Amino acid sequence: MNKLNKLQRLIDKGVTLLGAGPMSKTTVDVIVDLAQKFDKPIAMIPSRRQIECEALGGGYVFNWTTEEFSDYVKFSDKKENIILARDHCGPWQSEKLNLNGLKSSLEEEMEEVKISLESDILSGFDMIHIDPSLGLENNLNSGHVREITFNMVEFCESIKVSELIYEIGTEEQHFSASSSDSSEIELKKILLGLDKKKLPRPKFYVVQTGTKVKEMRNVGNFDNRLDAKGILPASFQLPKVLNTCVNNGVWLKEHNADYLSDVALAWHRRFGIHAANIAPEFGVVETYNLIKLAKQIKAKDLINNMIEIVNLKGKWKKWMLEESKATEYEKMLIAGHYHFSEPWFLDWRNELELRLKNKSINLNAELYAKVSESIERILFKFGYNNAI
Repeated sequence: MNKLNKLQRLIDKGVTLLGAGPMSKTTVDVIVDLAQKFDKPIAMIPSRRQIECEALGGGYVFNWTTEEFSDYVKFSDKKENIILARDHCGPWQSEKLNLNGLKSSLEEEMEEVKISLESDILSGFDMIHIDPSLGLENNLNSGHVREITFNMVEFCESIKVSELIYEIGTEEQHFSASSSDSSEIELKKILLGLDKKKLPRPKFYVVQTGTKVKEMRNVGNFDNRLDAKGILPASFQLPKVLNTCVNNGVWLKEHNADYLSDVALAWHRRFGIHAANIAPEFGVVETYNLIKLAKQIKAKDLINNMIEIVNLKGKWKKWMLEESKATEYEKMLIAGHYHFSEPWFLDWRNELELRLKNKSINLNAELYAKVSESIERILFKFGYNNAI
């Protein structure tokens, strides 16, 4: 059975597909193992910053290139349940500057996007998220952004070696769910443009459901009956938006579902949300448990060292609320995973591992168990424990 058929069966049974971010090698191993355990598809959703092709310098997760990452996952995925899904592929998504230290032009960006896409496709990725939405922040209008969408799909189709699943939509986060009217208008424009060019329609359409990640919590209104600003709850707009997707033959894909309560996660199946992405939460879980183990053996020097270096590097800044009250310790938890493959951290981790070993504590086993527990909680709420 091919992966699209497995995916169709999963969604037909009312299970919400988990799109899980590969925040570390530990997370990747856990995701693959859980896909084997439940014998159901899980999407692995690396961004270009996390995993990138060798020609473009690789990514920050385990210093893997696209080619190495794909080979590793496919070798471990004995039941072929992992959907390799490129997340947020589009211009300006890699956050790199050009040789002049400036943001690259659209032409420069699209040249790199095509190099990245070609590596994804030749490495056996199953699904591509076409996301040129950052063009709106770089002086492009919505019509131009849609044309980039069509051009990217056309390029993928011209080089594909097997069937590809497409996901289309913006990465913009909102406190509340999209309106059904605005979602339908944009979706119909995209579908019409693809049809005119005789290009395949997407399987997934990214729609805002009222999830928004800041710091270590979800500040959107999905998990609240009524937002503090009086925004209507997700339960008001979501059924209409879901109907829009279903009526147009696409599945709704939610992004930024991190840090939701058990109740909110369970509502995904009740609403009928077809898929949801979760990523930073898993990196925070691993970082938190690294520090917890360091506290357990009173390794205060290691903890202080971690706090100091992570805060200096500043990767936490993008996650901060306005007028944030986050402490340096909390900023370290938020951004620690960005540095897991850097030489200083590898030395730090080796020292912690040695000290734990002297106390008969297995660092890798402890972290694996905690990350697995975190992801399995979500899988149960999404319906993965039900038989197919």
